[in-house]
Amino acid sequence: MKMEQKNQKDLKSGFKAGLIGIAAFVVVCIMFGTFSGTEAKLGEQSVYDEIDDMNSCVLLQENFDISMDNAEARQPGDNLRDISLTYAEYINERMIKLGC
Repeated sequence: MKMEQKNQKDLKSGFKAGLIGIAAFVVVCIMFGTFSGTEAKLGEQSVYDEIDDMNSCVLLQENFDISMDNAEARQPGDNLRDISLTYAEYINERMIKLGC
């Protein structure tokens, strides 16, 4: 029983941390104008297709975090950074659409 309560607490704190991460991402995107919706998709179409097939908020959050970590590991102007940010933005839009 205690282990189950601990797992629920861990899940709740992880979810809250994810929400904070999403909020920070949205603020950054608004500041830099990346939420225009008119930009061409960077990266591989197959990645966007995989994101479209995801229905798990947990899985989407994990992929969002990975994309943001990958972006933060690169310098501004690096093409791979831009691709990772574009994936993260697309994942964020998917999570909003699903009500995550």
